[in-house]
Parts: sequence; structure tokens; C-alpha cells
Amino acid sequence: MIRALLIALLFLACVVGTYFWIKSPASQPQTSSLPVGQEVPSASVPPSSAAVQNPPPVLSAPENTAAVFSELTDTETARKELRETYAKARELFNKGQFAEALVLLRQIEPKDKSVLAAIGYIHYHRRSMDEAIAAFEEALQHKTANEYNVRKYLVELYLHKGERTRAKEHLERALAIRHDEQLKALAAWMAREDSAHAGYVDEKGDRFRITFDGHAVGHASRLVLGILDDAYRTIGREMNYYPTKTFTVIIYTQRDFRDVTRMPEWAGGAYGIRDGIIRIPVRGAEGQEQLLRRVLFHEYTHALIHTICATPPLWLNEGLAEYLSGGWSSRTTQKIPLTALHDNGSFARLGDVRLVHFAYWESYSAVAYLVERYGMDRIMQLLKNMGSGGDMNRAFTEALSISYDELVNTWEPEWKKNRR
Repeated sequence: MIRALLIALLFLACVVGTYFWIKSPASQPQTSSLPVGQEVPSASVPPSSAAVQNPPPVLSAPENTAAVFSELTDTETARKELRETYAKARELFNKGQFAEALVLLRQIEPKDKSVLAAIGYIHYHRRSMDEAIAAFEEALQHKTANEYNVRKYLVELYLHKGERTRAKEHLERALAIRHDEQLKALAAWMAREDSAHAGYVDEKGDRFRITFDGHAVGHASRLVLGILDDAYRTIGREMNYYPTKTFTVIIYTQRDFRDVTRMPEWAGGAYGIRDGIIRIPVRGAEGQEQLLRRVLFHEYTHALIHTICATPPLWLNEGLAEYLSGGWSSRTTQKIPLTALHDNGSFARLGDVRLVHFAYWESYSAVAYLVERYGMDRIMQLLKNMGSGGDMNRAFTEALSISYDELVNTWEPEWKKNRR
């Protein structure tokens, strides 16, 4: 009896301790652990994706979007007669009414070109890449007072379009304005990648461009291209969505992948949310087709989601990638609150690989529950709602008739009830 009570208390302490460790912004990953007595089952193969926001180094996430937008519409520098309009635009933006804010700013843009930086920022958040670039570049022509921020966003936008030379130009100009540690880290990463890519060749399919070392990787590129084409068709059918863009995939040797990405040893691949590139290490394709297929399906799901929504909850992003790349042999419940897995940037920050696996498992379980209950069409609507901006609770309520807060509070008991 006493032993059972001690075990129960220890389990509770670990779960609560894990929650507060994750929520603490100053926490350090090396001391984390799984809840006592909780065994993580095997996925079809081990979880394959290290982080949806690495590489390259993150430039602007997490950021206070309201504060950035306020800076871009600084009332101190705005013309006096337009300050009321700027204030209304900020109010709309902060409510997530991006389209309405954009209309308002477009009305005053002929009178005040300083508004172009804010227009570009709205397009940036709506994932309208070409429109964002056009507005930001025009803002620079009119000598915007926000040159540093504008150039920083242009670095990311040009990387995402694959225009690396233009990205470097803006990176150098931004660093000349401000010695920013994130930009310096990005410059170092780009130098490492340029060095690793010396001698790489390209192979292009209908929807994918593969970049690789032909000598080291060999014929694996054809296998990768074939699996990606299958992922495009299979996941496209499941989600009823077929992006028209061409996706870039870089195949590394195991050593080059670690050197360039600086990802942990357990990582089997990475999708760069800042440049839209899938990066995978390949040791040799023979006998590795199942693992390679899971990795590529997982990373392609991230790439597809990012064309719809820039910043979905991390658990939803990873959960969908796990669900659409093979899933797990069983499910768990909400041992770690979903809110603690919302926006930490990457599960890699959890440190302990067992806790990382647990986060993937729980994310998969939550998504499997949502798909079973609501269907993939409504999950797609949820992603679109979040992509258009606005309050997270409203995005969930409009798509699923349940708020985000309600989901977090009800998922575990309802899942248990339905499995009895």
C-alpha cells in the first residue's frame, strides 16, 4: 500500500514537473525526463523530424507581431492627419483582421509611402510571398525608417524563393545597420552550407528539385524523387490539396547533414520553415526504403502545411506529419498539456530523446483524435483559418465548433471514454 502510494506520488510529481519545466522560458533541456512508468511505443520507425523551424537559424520567431506592426506604423513619424487611420489599422491587425487592415492601409498608401513596410508585413503573415517582397522592396526605394526590419524579412523571403544571392545582399545590408546575433548566426550557417554544397548537382522532377553530391549519394536521388512524387499524390489525396510550387530537397551525407544543420544525432531530417527546404541525410538507400519513405512523407507534410499556415501550433504541425507518414502503433493521452507543446519552436529543445519521442507520440495521438472526430476536410479548414490570421480560439471554433481552450481541457477524458 505504501509502495503504491509512493509510486503514484512520484508519477504525479514527474508529470507536473515536466509541465512546468517546458513552460519555463529559462528551462534547460538536459534535466528533462519522461513521466515515470510511461513507456513510449515504437512508431513505424523512430520519429524522423528534428525541428520545423531549423535550419536555417530562426530570424523572427517567436516575435510579438503586434509590437512589430506597431513599430512599422509608428505614429510619431506618420503624418498627423493619418495617425487615426494608422491606429485603426493596428487595431484590426491585432484582432487578426489582416485583410481589413490591408484595405485600410492601401487607401492611404498614395498619400504616405511609409505605410509600405506595414503592407509588406501583412502580406508576409498571409504567406503572400511575392506581394510581401514587392511591398518591402518599394518601401526601401522610399527610404523607409524601418530599413533594418524590412531587410531582415527580405532575407527570409528571398531564401524561401531560392534566390540566395538576393538574400545575401539584404543580409549584409541589415548587418551593416545592426549587429544582430540571429543574423550573424544565419550568415555563418549560409557559409557552412555553401562550403558543403561545392560540387553538388541538381535533378528536377515535376514538383521537386533535388540537390545532392552525385559522388557520395549515388543513385539515391532517383529513389528520393520517386518517394516524394508518391508523397505528393498520397498526401494530396488525403488532404485534398496539391500545391503548385516546386519544393527543394537537399540530400546530404550523414556528416555534412550534422555539420550544416547542427541537428541532434536522433534527427532523421529537417524542414526549414525560413527557407522552405527539406534536408535529409542518406547513408545509402539499400535496405533503408521504409525509413526514407517515412522521413520524406513527414518532411513533405511540413512543407505542405507551411504553404497554408505559417505558424500552426507545433503539436498540430508535428502531429499531422506523424499521422500522414505512418503513425504510431498505439496512442497516448494528454500527459503534457498541449499548450506546453504549442510554440516552443522545436521538440529538440526538450533535450532528453525519450521526452522528445513522447512529444511526437502525444502530438500524433491528438491529431488522430481530431481526424477521427472531425475529418481531414475540417482540419484543412482549421489550417486555412489560422493561415488567414486571427485569434486561435476563433480559428478552432469556426472549423471544429470547439475552441482551442476547450480542446485542451476535454481531449484526454473524451479520448478515454471513446476507447472503453
